[in-house]
Amino acid sequence: MFEQEEHDIDALIDENQLLNFVKNTEKLTLINLLSELPIPTAILDLEGRFISSNQLFSDIYQSDALYLIGKLLYNFAPEMTDFFKSALSAFHQGETRLEHEIYFKGHFLNAYFKPLKNENQNIEAIVIVYVDVTHLKRRERILELSNKRLQENLYLDPITGLRNKLSFSEFFENLLISQKTGQLSVLKIDLDDFKKFNQLYSYTEGDIVLAEVAHLLKDDLIDDQIHLFRVGSASFMIMTENQSEWQVLTLAERLKQIVFEQQLLFEYSDMGRITVSIGILQTSLEQLTDEGALLQHLDLAVRQAKTSGKNQISLLKIS
Repeated sequence: MFEQEEHDIDALIDENQLLNFVKNTEKLTLINLLSELPIPTAILDLEGRFISSNQLFSDIYQSDALYLIGKLLYNFAPEMTDFFKSALSAFHQGETRLEHEIYFKGHFLNAYFKPLKNENQNIEAIVIVYVDVTHLKRRERILELSNKRLQENLYLDPITGLRNKLSFSEFFENLLISQKTGQLSVLKIDLDDFKKFNQLYSYTEGDIVLAEVAHLLKDDLIDDQIHLFRVGSASFMIMTENQSEWQVLTLAERLKQIVFEQQLLFEYSDMGRITVSIGILQTSLEQLTDEGALLQHLDLAVRQAKTSGKNQISLLKIS
């Protein structure tokens, strides 16, 4: 009943001809005339009383076209009363057409209001036309959800579910734009000899380990001010602000120990299990200029940690 295609309302309704019919046509004949229109249509006087409507309009309110004549719009569609009043006010100020969207019984309807004027340009009646746009709204909603999922997938690592390198880059860029001041701590957590692990056990097993390590890190980092990302094939990044050197070293030691105690088997490593080396950059937000420099400092810190024997922590300070 409700679903119709979008129509050119002005083309369907000849203002002068319709007003002439309203003045000179019997009620039943006028209903029959409106019934030739393929969309729900009603004509109301300036007090909001039905002069006529077609059955398509009446069906929306589970009524009869003949019964509606003389009844107030408010009694059948109270949600439309304010729209009717605002349309009438707008028409008196020179507007020629007004549109409002309403939601009624599971349907989205565009309600179009059009004045019927006499030869002296005085408004004598108002035409209301409904066009069902529910199908369009559903398509919009589907597109919104699809775009949202696409956007989420764009910034999420599919293996670990963590925010990915692109998300890190955007986060860092926004940090630079914000021009904040204060201490910044960035940790890069790198799985030791992980390339060798993938070669020996398969990349599928490697993905399982990455997901497990990500889960361990995420479960420990419950502070909303500590941001976790996966930024490389075997690397995770943590960024946090206003942490002291001691606090950051304590955090790194705790995370390193959590992974170690999980005993993720890697029998060909020096310790027989998966371990991580952590490089820390301790600096101020004012010192940051670009992402490339940040990543270079972190890579240096990680190399220093691995040179110390792996499963180690190295801190690099830039002030």
